[in-house]
Amino acid sequence: MCGAKVLHSGRLKARPSSECFDAKVDMRWTGTGELVIVGGPSDTPVDGCTEHRESTSQRRLASAQGSVLAGGVNLAPYPSSNAALSVFSETSTLTCPEKTLADLIVANDRTGIRDWAAPKTIAEINAEVAALDAAQRDQLASVILDSNADAASRDLLLRTMRAVLAKPDLGFYAEIWSYTYIEMVEGGFFGTCGHLFLSPTAWPGLSDHDARWVLIHESFHSFNCLNGGPIGSLNEGSAIWIAKSSFPEGVDPAETWAEATYGTKLYYRDIAGNPDFPLEAPAAPSGKLIEVYQRLSALDPSQLPWNSTERLVTCFDRYWAGLDRNVDFFAVWLPSVAQATAQMLADPDCRPV
Repeated sequence: MCGAKVLHSGRLKARPSSECFDAKVDMRWTGTGELVIVGGPSDTPVDGCTEHRESTSQRRLASAQGSVLAGGVNLAPYPSSNAALSVFSETSTLTCPEKTLADLIVANDRTGIRDWAAPKTIAEINAEVAALDAAQRDQLASVILDSNADAASRDLLLRTMRAVLAKPDLGFYAEIWSYTYIEMVEGGFFGTCGHLFLSPTAWPGLSDHDARWVLIHESFHSFNCLNGGPIGSLNEGSAIWIAKSSFPEGVDPAETWAEATYGTKLYYRDIAGNPDFPLEAPAAPSGKLIEVYQRLSALDPSQLPWNSTERLVTCFDRYWAGLDRNVDFFAVWLPSVAQATAQMLADPDCRPV
């Protein structure tokens, strides 16, 4: 026991809490009164949330007798004259209402938007972005844009992002841009995990149409990278196809997902001098990636077998490997593509599994 000292009289004298002594306790408690139980739930507002408490107190009168020996002195030689048994328990939980996308936009909370979107499906994100009014979507772009762009480049970025977010099936780009930094640095256009690189001299000179294709394409590489997406030809092909299928103005009917993917494979073989550029299906796709790719497949006239490496390679070898990519794109390449696509469509083994 601490905080007291035993006197010869058997009484205790208060001492500093650091002073302690040994005691031997041998007591027997007996309940004598009725058990009284009180308590219940209570709710308290805390910073916009609710603290819910469940408390219970149980008490009954009792008697106690026995001994408390310290230094050879019994500190409790007589039965108790007033005693009770009691126990108290309490649990508490803090519940905060989920902030809506509109709330997070008003709060200018880019991280909150990222966290809001993380557990949602692509369809859920698309639906909530589509439910915003035009002014809210415009502000959404301003909140999620993180870039070192100057005023002119930033204006084109925002204009492009707003055009993309206005498309009902592209609302999920709000999540991509909530975790992707857009860096203006020389070296062309490039996208990877959570990071885009755009040339500060080339970007401002793009038309709105071309800016949309570039930003959709490069941002999709960030999505692919963080969602178990493919590497190589299908990584490029999917980024090309989502841009062209979402804004199809000026797209030739021969420009399909197969043309984008197999054309990439042949570009690296015939123009870049790399015959081993990968052609693989995504090995460990997230649910979000599968959801997006299924939509891309539904829009694809070529029915590229995107979810099977075996079929991707087999169909390339059968119908595309003999084509030459180092030719005029419109006069020679696209007519040859149309013929290869027709042959592939007639082959039941060249469809998604």
